[in-house]
Amino acid sequence: MFGIFADKAQLEDLPAGSSKTPVVEPQGGDNENVGGESSAAEQLAVERHLAAIELSDAKAEIEELKKQLSDSVAAHQSSLSQLSDARNQLDETMSQVAKLEGQVNSLKSQNKGLTTDLSNAKDMWMKESTRASKLQDELNTRDDQIAEDSRRLAEMAATNEALQRENAQLKKLFEGSEQEVAARARAADNNFGRMNESYFGDARVPPTSSRTPAAMASSLEDMVAPQTDGFIRPLTTATTAFTSAPLGTAGSPMKTTNLGSAGVSGGALLPHNVGTPATVERFRALIGAQEGVLYEDEILQIGLQSSYTCGMGEGQVSIYFGNKSSGALDGFTVELISGDDITLTPTEAVPTAIRAKQQIRLTVKAVCTKPTQQIPMMSVLWGGAVLEYISGSLN
Repeated sequence: MFGIFADKAQLEDLPAGSSKTPVVEPQGGDNENVGGESSAAEQLAVERHLAAIELSDAKAEIEELKKQLSDSVAAHQSSLSQLSDARNQLDETMSQVAKLEGQVNSLKSQNKGLTTDLSNAKDMWMKESTRASKLQDELNTRDDQIAEDSRRLAEMAATNEALQRENAQLKKLFEGSEQEVAARARAADNNFGRMNESYFGDARVPPTSSRTPAAMASSLEDMVAPQTDGFIRPLTTATTAFTSAPLGTAGSPMKTTNLGSAGVSGGALLPHNVGTPATVERFRALIGAQEGVLYEDEILQIGLQSSYTCGMGEGQVSIYFGNKSSGALDGFTVELISGDDITLTPTEAVPTAIRAKQQIRLTVKAVCTKPTQQIPMMSVLWGGAVLEYISGSLN
């Protein structure tokens, strides 16, 4: 028994899980059989005990492994979850990156457009700067021109004032006051009625026109109206003189302007009042008058209305021809004669006939290129009879 307990003690001293089988030494010769049976039983028990210990250890190891496996599985699942989250975050990041790339491309496109606009704006600014510089130069030039024109206008105004003073002095010297001149003209010998007033009256205006008497005919239809009892009064105040003058006046050779298309044929000269006291008075009054009767007899009355640009040597003269007779003046032709220093340019055609009790107008542009002593003249022809040359300063 002691030996068995010793063997148990040895077994207990063995480490757990050891596969070493203890060896039981025989104790005596006589008890070999009995001891052999009990040893075998004990050995079996020991082996079972060892197996149980090993099984327990194996179970513990298995549990530990299960726990480790469970922890590994949990860790793996956690890793998978983290990986899924990471993938989702990566997808979101990639989506954001794609959006950012789109925004970057849009910004690049906008930047390109802005760059183009900036370049165009620079070009336009350069062009506008050049244009502004040119406009400034033109403005400076215009300012200089305005200053020069202002200076010339001031000089012309001074010249006009001087001319007006001289004109007043000449009128006073030659004629006296304007009222005195008109009174002398009206008191002069007159065989044909009111020589210094319109034969066609003051208040009678063509029925087809509402213009005032100063608004004269401006077209062929106005100049030859179908009515026979309505006429325009061309002149409002007395006296513009005319007189016959020889063609050989001092200065440049005379030049002729023919108006009208009627043929010229011989005929007796019509009577006129050249040289009468009334003509002398009208000629003197011409210095200060802008309008008046130039010529008048039983058949024809010629009136004049003029306007001039002071200091420019240019003006416009409206010549009115009135038929006082009861018959038409057919083949009516007007011829203007002037020198090279004075240019007379008609601005409209003259009708070839003047009906009874009617009046027509001829507008002439007058240009005086330099001071001259020449007096323009006019020849009037109708119906085979020619009116002798009539001359008069066109004032």
